[in-house]
Amino acid sequence: VNSASIQGLQDGACYDFDGTDDKIDLGALGTVGTAFTYSVWFKTSSTGTYQTLINVDANTSGNPQLRVHSGKVQMRGYSSTNTLATATDYNDGEWHHAVGGINGSGDYFLYVDGVAITQAGAVTATAANWAGNTKLGFYNYSGGKYYTGQIRDVKIFPSALTAPDVRKLYAGENPKKNLNVDVVTDGNFTDTANWAEGTGWSIGSAGASHTGSASYITQTPITNYVQGEWYLITCDVPSGSSIALVNHSYNLPADVSLTVSGGKGHAVWQQNSVNLNSTNLYSTGSVTIKNVKITKIDTLVDFNPRSASTTKWY
Repeated sequence: VNSASIQGLQDGACYDFDGTDDKIDLGALGTVGTAFTYSVWFKTSSTGTYQTLINVDANTSGNPQLRVHSGKVQMRGYSSTNTLATATDYNDGEWHHAVGGINGSGDYFLYVDGVAITQAGAVTATAANWAGNTKLGFYNYSGGKYYTGQIRDVKIFPSALTAPDVRKLYAGENPKKNLNVDVVTDGNFTDTANWAEGTGWSIGSAGASHTGSASYITQTPITNYVQGEWYLITCDVPSGSSIALVNHSYNLPADVSLTVSGGKGHAVWQQNSVNLNSTNLYSTGSVTIKNVKITKIDTLVDFNPRSASTTKWY
């Protein structure tokens, strides 16, 4: 990789953090999973401690943190006794690529500029705790710790990347790029033939509406939901808020409740232990939904100055 080219690319567009009051709040991502990957480009000259790049910020044991601490890049969890850290300082005012997370064996992993950081023996991770909002450049500790420097190209993956994947990221290629192929047919509910309406559901020009006792509206998906894969559902919710997917979540067939705010609903889930051949939208109250989209995702967060808003992460 041409380091001079990378330097020029990263200087082109980035977020500046002044170390005083700058931060970016990506909101609550939900349960991302036991194995995951953070990826970020950063540049700092700070010699300070707690220079947090990506952090689930609830001060709860296991909240994952990727940070620069006295110049050293660290992957750890909040209140964890174990930390995987570099021996080299990276607060040299140059751009660096940091990748960290927890692998399938429950150990921390860390790469800087495409090179794996190792210590004598595996570093056992504190189990990831996703309670709280994910933030860039801020750690709510001891009155608040703010990052000083630049950040860009933040990605969060619901899986542990391999060494070849990390090298591709460092070279500017996303090895887990989302294809955005919709699993649902007729998410605007224009034809009753595309959906099986349960008791209390009706389809019309306003979308699909439900009143009365709990029931489903269902459809056979374009492709089956595959065990272990991650999916994103988004929809408009003009009224009400009670909407969920049934028998979709991981480990046990359980509901995936959508978060509804400002007339929009969304949820992310890992498909349960069976391949599922139905989309089951469920409500226990009064609700109207439309513009339903469900896609398989490999990159959960892809946040950079050119393509993302500070209020939306999906």
